[in-house]
Amino acid sequence: MVVFEPLASGILSDKTLEQLLAVWDGPWVESSFFKRLLAPGKAERSLAVADKTRPIAARLGATVAQLALAWVLHQPGDTR
Repeated sequence: MVVFEPLASGILSDKTLEQLLAVWDGPWVESSFFKRLLAPGKAERSLAVADKTRPIAARLGATVAQLALAWVLHQPGDTR
């Protein structure tokens, strides 16, 4: 298995909306990934979901990015 986008292109790495959108320009805005997570109206929701993981990460002494990567690595299957 190949893990693709475990940090959701920065959504789970403490980037601001402006930083995320600066990377996703040009033809990328037509991708299904962009439309699902960063299109107008959806970006705020995506960031709000990421914010809800902060207390869990803090309780574990980790960042949201570390929590996301740990979750991916603990899923069944071969993620090496």
